[in-house]
Amino acid sequence: MSARGFRFFQRSLNRACAPAAVVVVLLCAVSSASAQDCEPAWAEDVFGVPYLDGDVRSLANFDGGSGPRFFMSGVFQQVGFQQISRLAVWDGRTWSALGAGEPQIAEAMLAFDDGTGPALYYGASVGLVDGRQTNNIARWDGSEWSRLGSGLDGRVNAMAVYDDGSGPALFVGGEFLVAGGELVNRIAKWDGDRWHPLGEGVSGRVETLAVYDDGSGPELYVGGRFITAGPEIVNNIAKWDGTSWGFLDFGVNDDVGALAVYDDGSGEALYVGGAFSEASGQPAENIARWDGTTWEEVGGGVDGGVATLEVVQGGDSPGLYAGGGFRAANGEIGFDFVARWTGQWDRVGEGFSNSVQGLETYEGVDGPELHAFGSFSRSGEIFCNRIAQFDGEAWAPPFTGLQATALALTVHDDGQGSKLYAGGEFRSAGRAAGLRIAAWDGTEWSALGSGMDGSVVALASFEMDGRPVLVAGGPFRNAGGVPVERVASWDGQQWEGMGDGFSREVADLHVFVDGDLYATGGFLESGTQAVNGIARWTGSAWAPLQVGSEIGISGSGFALETFDDGGGPALYLAGQFSAAGGVAATNIARWDGSAWSPLGSPGSEGVNGVIRDLAVYDDGSGPALYVAGRFTSAGGVTVENVARWDGASWSALGTGGPDDDVFGLGVFDDGRGSQLYVAGDFEEVDGQPFARLARWNGSEWSSVDGGVGTSRRNNGRVITTFDDGEGEALYVSGTFGFVGDRVESAYLGKWRGCPTTCIADFDGDGSLTLFDFLAFQSAFDLGDLRADLDGDGSLTLFDFLEFQSAFAVGC
Repeated sequence: MSARGFRFFQRSLNRACAPAAVVVVLLCAVSSASAQDCEPAWAEDVFGVPYLDGDVRSLANFDGGSGPRFFMSGVFQQVGFQQISRLAVWDGRTWSALGAGEPQIAEAMLAFDDGTGPALYYGASVGLVDGRQTNNIARWDGSEWSRLGSGLDGRVNAMAVYDDGSGPALFVGGEFLVAGGELVNRIAKWDGDRWHPLGEGVSGRVETLAVYDDGSGPELYVGGRFITAGPEIVNNIAKWDGTSWGFLDFGVNDDVGALAVYDDGSGEALYVGGAFSEASGQPAENIARWDGTTWEEVGGGVDGGVATLEVVQGGDSPGLYAGGGFRAANGEIGFDFVARWTGQWDRVGEGFSNSVQGLETYEGVDGPELHAFGSFSRSGEIFCNRIAQFDGEAWAPPFTGLQATALALTVHDDGQGSKLYAGGEFRSAGRAAGLRIAAWDGTEWSALGSGMDGSVVALASFEMDGRPVLVAGGPFRNAGGVPVERVASWDGQQWEGMGDGFSREVADLHVFVDGDLYATGGFLESGTQAVNGIARWTGSAWAPLQVGSEIGISGSGFALETFDDGGGPALYLAGQFSAAGGVAATNIARWDGSAWSPLGSPGSEGVNGVIRDLAVYDDGSGPALYVAGRFTSAGGVTVENVARWDGASWSALGTGGPDDDVFGLGVFDDGRGSQLYVAGDFEEVDGQPFARLARWNGSEWSSVDGGVGTSRRNNGRVITTFDDGEGEALYVSGTFGFVGDRVESAYLGKWRGCPTTCIADFDGDGSLTLFDFLAFQSAFDLGDLRADLDGDGSLTLFDFLEFQSAFAVGC
């Protein structure tokens, strides 16, 4: 075979790589750069973090030369999983602090070019600049902070750009009296060089600014809590034309907190929001309209204060949006702190669980994007802690992460394409309500009905009655509004219970090679039937695994897996128990369809601690069953929390193992060969630092680019693989907020691999040469199954033909 094969190969190589006149080619390099150019890495900007521990006060968008950034200021100390105080910046990948100094809370931010270049103006102190205080206002140019003269002596509440005839300038209002050493009385102009007063200013605090043209030219409108502006009695709202102050009839009878210019079809007008009940003596509940000559109420108003107004032009839902402390508009309830005016009041999604303090629009990739910020934690059932984005129909966090930990992951195709399904403790996933269960298609999350009333800890894709269903297990008692007992099936449209369910939590679900579905957990019964920790679905009920009078196991099951140890496929069950079917089996046992057997010799069978997960992996020496959990001995062999069973004996992985609990196992080839991935609480493996995620290739441990999380408070929980259209990737869930080099990823990370190495590049040098044939021939002659290229389990001429074909086409 070898001599004949070599001559055959020479002829094929000559045809593939050289002109016909060449008889023998010793070296014909074919590029396989696709495997060389790619570097496995954590996917960025996929599962952002939707967590804030304090209210947001202001938002702004600014490009300081390194691309658009989203700036957020508030009373928070933590953003996602990072400690960031008062000012955070989102670059599309991660949140970070900004520059030097320790910024205070900004009630107002605005991007503006005062003639010295684009900058973000920040209405709060940022500490020392050039050895001096910035005094309540500062300028950020994308690389450093600078002062605006000697600053202000009090708080800034509002900013606007207005041209008073001398060119666009920054106007600032608030609670200060002095600007640049000059008395200004709560409002001032910054021309890029110095501060200027606006006449005698106003008699009380300024809350909001806007520019409006009533037909006589643009003017700066000022709202707040004051009686006079200059010499005029104005009652909480006034206008400045660049020279003098003017009034708006008799003004309003209480605070003005928001101003916006909008045309609802009846002409452009100034809309005024606040905490008033009258405008120029006429009823106006917290919002009114000024057309330049008269006041009008706005559709009956709202029943609480209006803190913010924002106009959205274009997009799916244009209109004037109002946010504040109200729950009703025009006497109708259900508006819940946010409403839209288009000539009538409309509800905006499901509103919020608490007040809205600000609304901000910026131009995203697909058009205008409206953001709300405030004291809320939810919109309906969607978790959006203090900041949310509106897509025209619903509010959701402006990120795609999970709201809490996923405890189960599986891939399932309900007939509409494969998706990654996650179950756990979360109440929302990205823009989906996702009550403890949701599906990821590679772009967005979707809910499965109304979800569950308790955690989902087990998932399995199963064919039931000739149709694909997703089966979920956990401690829940209700699925999509349907009463169930800790296990339910989803057919793509609705949830259904499965028989009598179980008396206690389901911990794992597994489909055996014969197509049967098995469940394990801490339960004792299914209805009135004793099952004791392990049961099989018959199509209409859960049946026990019984040997004589002995049923199930003497404890709890946590994991199920199929493994063929040479005697045919069998079902392996692991957890925390001492016997299976009456047979002594410490925490792991084998079920062959009729009887249980232990793993190991009598007296040293099984492992000496709890097992949480199982996986089958071939490290090159043949498939073996790997077990993970918290234990130090397997069959009398010293191990550390993970061990290998080859069907006859136990062995450790290297000289040690993870130094703490292991929760999840998975097998994945990221382009460098199939490896076993291990996730848990550990910080070290074999004495080397590996943060909660590591991999084993059969001979040594290695890190997965920094692992997951940043501290022992984090862990890795579940591992699976899924192809979202960009190639197979490894997905890891846990309590972390970062993966790798601090890539933001809320409770779920995606480790993307590279195209699998070309099968004809047998020596792995990145090019196709005669040496690949020699390496393949050697492996073939030695009976090395790496040469089994057609995957039929034996070495034949067809493997040679498979190699020749791959070589000829350059892989």
